[in-house]
Amino acid sequence: MASLSKSDIENLIRNRDPSISYAKPKKPFSEHWNNYSQVFVNGIPPHYIFCSNCENLLAWKTGDGSTNLKKHSQYCRDKFPGNQQLLTKFMSSNNGNNERLIRMIKKDLITAAAEFCAIDNRPFSLIQGNGFQHLANAMYGAGRALSAFTPIESLLPDRTTPYTKIGYGGLSIHYFDDKFGLNVFILCCKAYKLPNQQANNVRLFTENILRSFSLELDKNTSIVCDNENKMRAAFRHGAVRVGCSAHF
Repeated sequence: MASLSKSDIENLIRNRDPSISYAKPKKPFSEHWNNYSQVFVNGIPPHYIFCSNCENLLAWKTGDGSTNLKKHSQYCRDKFPGNQQLLTKFMSSNNGNNERLIRMIKKDLITAAAEFCAIDNRPFSLIQGNGFQHLANAMYGAGRALSAFTPIESLLPDRTTPYTKIGYGGLSIHYFDDKFGLNVFILCCKAYKLPNQQANNVRLFTENILRSFSLELDKNTSIVCDNENKMRAAFRHGAVRVGCSAHF
């Protein structure tokens, strides 16, 4: 790493070497970081940042602050007009290395897909589904429209209700038989669109889902839920409610 000069790193970037990666600081305190990303070679920072406006490398290390970023941003606006040739202009779209690049990218994607399934405990067949392929196409399109320096965290939706303002409810069914033992199926997880979360609406939401599967609550089945007052009230009658010991 110590032997790599600035020109060496520029050549790696120009050739789209897979050892090059970019990332924003975990806590970029200055708005000037919008136009910059820290450069990594094999995951190690060589103390350079990349300007997405002029595509030049700038010396930078943790502790330097944002003063130099501000000065360079002004320099970019003054010295580099819109027709300025950028580093990527020298990257040929058909330079004979495309097939090798595709193979390398595909290998990385296969590894990432396997890690995704293993870490999130999902079946490998998931990546063959139409939904996953639709998601992949959407992310691919976003990557083409944006620069390589847009952090993925800024694009991924937040799944929490306070952020999305959308509540969700889900039902799963659990039953036991002598042949297969315990069987667990997730019936659905859908947006809760009723006007409030009062007990009668929670019960209605639950029964509507069950009805879509030709199921119903009765004294022969048990429903497990948390122990909030509204949940107690929702399933007080016509069902055998079991309070979950892991939830309030």
